[in-house]
Amino acid sequence: YTYAGMDTLANFLAALDTVVLVLPHTPQTHGILNKQRLAQMKPGAAIINVGRGDLLPAPALLEALDTGHLRGA
Repeated sequence: YTYAGMDTLANFLAALDTVVLVLPHTPQTHGILNKQRLAQMKPGAAIINVGRGDLLPAPALLEALDTGHLRGA
């Protein structure tokens, strides 16, 4: 298992096949996987969010799924 802090998040997103979000909702984590960060993810990757829903904005996630950039969520 691998984890990342904010300073290394972009590099991790580009390398992982699956990203699991296990975060509370705070001002620092709100929208952490926004459109820009979803675009940094490896094409064909998947997201599992067991944290709070506000970590991952629904419009950005749906766009990433609809375009085929992500394989699942």
